Amino acid sequence: MKLRTAIALAVFALTSQTAAAQQSDTINDSSLTPWNDPSDPTVFRLNKDDPTFPGGWNKRNDKPKLKREPGPIDLQRYYGGTMHNAFPTFFAMPVAFSTEDLKAGQIEVAIVGSTADMNAVPGTRWAPNYLRGFVNSSATYFTARGDGMQERNESGFPMELYTFGSIHELRIADYGNIAMHQSSGERTVEEIRKVVSEILDADAIPITVGGSHDGMYGLFLAAADKFGRHGYCIAHFDSHYDGVSAAYGYYVHNGNGIYEVVNMDLVKGEDVVQVGMTSIGVIRDDFKVLVDKGMRYHYQAEIERDGWDTVTRRVLDDVKDCENLLVTVDIDIIASAHIPGTGGREVDGPTPAQMLQMVRALAIQNNVVLFDVAEYNPMLDSRDGQSALVVTKLMTHFMTGLAARKRGITDPFYLHPQMVDDGR
Repeated sequence: MKLRTAIALAVFALTSQTAAAQQSDTINDSSLTPWNDPSDPTVFRLNKDDPTFPGGWNKRNDKPKLKREPGPIDLQRYYGGTMHNAFPTFFAMPVAFSTEDLKAGQIEVAIVGSTADMNAVPGTRWAPNYLRGFVNSSATYFTARGDGMQERNESGFPMELYTFGSIHELRIADYGNIAMHQSSGERTVEEIRKVVSEILDADAIPITVGGSHDGMYGLFLAAADKFGRHGYCIAHFDSHYDGVSAAYGYYVHNGNGIYEVVNMDLVKGEDVVQVGMTSIGVIRDDFKVLVDKGMRYHYQAEIERDGWDTVTRRVLDDVKDCENLLVTVDIDIIASAHIPGTGGREVDGPTPAQMLQMVRALAIQNNVVLFDVAEYNPMLDSRDGQSALVVTKLMTHFMTGLAARKRGITDPFYLHPQMVDDGR
């Protein structure tokens, strides 16, 4: 019995020593984690031997899009009708693939989908394509002509200045989607910068729609490339102030875009205004840094005390002297009862009608050079697309404001007299 016990203990000791040796070999083998640089913990290596690196995820399709002269392409079979008869493009508009297409078509507005999706609750990557196919009960959109113009209603009724019809005044194109890097918000931001710059280079106004708000920094970079450092202002509408410096070691996430654009000196702090913040989570020191640099802000508490109309006029006054205005709207600014399809919902906030008024007024008053509608997640939306309807209307009311400005209207609160008074 003693011999058996001694043998068992010896075998156990030998097995333990062997396992420990094997374990030790793997613990000390840095080749098993080749993405780490042993000499620098801040470096995260990429696999340079991967045949899909560096451009596998965003490599452009170089095949001819058709043998054609540059210009927008109308994909629609039918001249007019409801959206379910059409190829799904934004508002049944023609498509463009390059700066040359936009220039040749004299396109004024290019709508491009953002697929950035770095939130805790994924789904914003699906937003652009969902919105292209979204049809609500009143979505009778008529097909655009190949030049991006829609047929105007010549019945004699005045330009609406409130509804979809007035965007017939603009040349609009669908510019496709911007690719998302599956693992890197920073790489996604670089691609956003590149594609949005193609639109700005054509002197068109980009409307970016869909993705998570970490893509916002890519928009700021593109604007700086076009207009120079300090060459633009930012109006940021959000339940959250997006001024967090901490990023868990990363440069880009959906809560630090405003902090980074000011910290990188791409825009002056005094040229940033933030509107609608309501949630907890403000880091006092970060907020103080931005305020000390001149940032203006209007919390939901101010709106509650003084009313939406008063604060709207204050925001318009904040940016009235801005030469080039960039407007970015995180849809979670809107009260969650109205807009369930976003990951950062807050109970309080403006109504959809109030935000429509705001973006329309800004587009009339200011030279808005870029409009961004972010954080729509169709995976969280109601079955009937309640949030998709709001996002769609934000785009159309913004373009309504552009159309009014094009017509020479300067009153940001303008509504056509026949639409507010039947004269009886």
